[in-house]
Amino acid sequence: MISFEKIDKYSLRYAFLFYYVRFVHRYIYNSEYRVLGGENIPPKGTPTLVISNHQNGLLDALGIIFAFRDGRQPVFIARADIFNNPIAAKLLRFLKIMPAFRIMDVARNEVGKSNITFLRAARVLMEGGTVAIFPEAGHEETHHLGTFKKGFPRIAFKAEEESDYNLNLQILPVANHYSNYINFRQKKVIVIGKPFGFSEFFETYKNKPNDAYIALNEKCRAVVKEMMLDVEDLTNYDSYRTISEIIRPTYFKHFGKKSSYFPNHLFADKEITAHLDRYREDNPEDFTELMKKTSEYNEITRDLRLRNWLIGKKTTLGKTLFATLCFLITFPIYLFGLLHNFIPFFAPSIFTKKIKDHMLHSSFNIVVGALFSFPLFYFLYFIVFWIVSDSFIYSIVYLSAVLGSLLFFYYYRVGVIKLVATWRYLRYKRKKDSRIERLAELRRDIKTVIQDLLFHK
Repeated sequence: MISFEKIDKYSLRYAFLFYYVRFVHRYIYNSEYRVLGGENIPPKGTPTLVISNHQNGLLDALGIIFAFRDGRQPVFIARADIFNNPIAAKLLRFLKIMPAFRIMDVARNEVGKSNITFLRAARVLMEGGTVAIFPEAGHEETHHLGTFKKGFPRIAFKAEEESDYNLNLQILPVANHYSNYINFRQKKVIVIGKPFGFSEFFETYKNKPNDAYIALNEKCRAVVKEMMLDVEDLTNYDSYRTISEIIRPTYFKHFGKKSSYFPNHLFADKEITAHLDRYREDNPEDFTELMKKTSEYNEITRDLRLRNWLIGKKTTLGKTLFATLCFLITFPIYLFGLLHNFIPFFAPSIFTKKIKDHMLHSSFNIVVGALFSFPLFYFLYFIVFWIVSDSFIYSIVYLSAVLGSLLFFYYYRVGVIKLVATWRYLRYKRKKDSRIERLAELRRDIKTVIQDLLFHK
């Protein structure tokens, strides 16, 4: 049985691992990682309860951990079912994660286990620590905020109650946003809101605790919702995302925003989504027609095995031939990266296939890759080259080349996939496929409607 009694105790091993994983997370796994609102983080030693949307397993937690630059080691609470594997449970304990037992996770006579976890979390807060929780108690591959559970209000009020309501516990809202939930080299932004107390609910809690839980729950959810991209219309979710992708370049150009700065994608998508929601309410018939056209657009792109970005791109035969030539010339560099990185890069996927929760695959890949497969293979490469060359300096240079080839290996693969799609697109155009013409027509119609919503208010 794993003990969580001293989970908030400072760990030197955790601190050592922190800097290594932060480097991997920030500079290798993610192509861009931004923290907005870091100045809102309360000083270390302030009782702080972090609440965040939950979209991507352990990566959500890593994003929050690395947002703190003061050396604190926050305690997280996660659903209990991920602790079922003994090895996973020990790893999660080491990462300072405690299990929250839902009714579905335990037998009827064991429901009190959650109360124990909540009490421990409250004590961490009472000692000036930081506790982080994902109130949705689950994650999905969508930019959507689910229902908040009552676990975190119970922790918050318990901590204040045990401190005679003088703790001044601060709730820190956080929002995660990703360009992609699964792929290597994804982009990520963490938005940190202003911390707030909840003393206005103390009297309600003393008389009607459940009413206080509900009130604090609703307040916190409203704050997080405002900070993130929340597509409420799940029926038309794919259409919303496609429309954002179509209009985003025009949006950036119109407002003078840099597309290379990923937070601008979040801000643009939030505004586009808000306009679509109002359009749905004010003009339901026109909205329905827009969704029909967007659904047809998505269906055709899937049938033709094309991507949205390709339809709006000015593609010529000359540019495509030149790109093909560049790929052929640089193939030896790709081959070097392939030979050295294929096994450590794809080895984690052997194990991820056994994980039923698709949204945990990216978490598992970064943990297994960063902690095991890449360190092991890179160490072997270094030792073997050192033995062969009898030069420590040359071995360092060689290892640096191997690390650099990892990124080239990945982007080369992505580039080839895009190149093949481009050739496919050109072939359809040369054959004057009617579906290509229909795609262009639908894209123009969609852009016209959205541009009118965004720019002609």
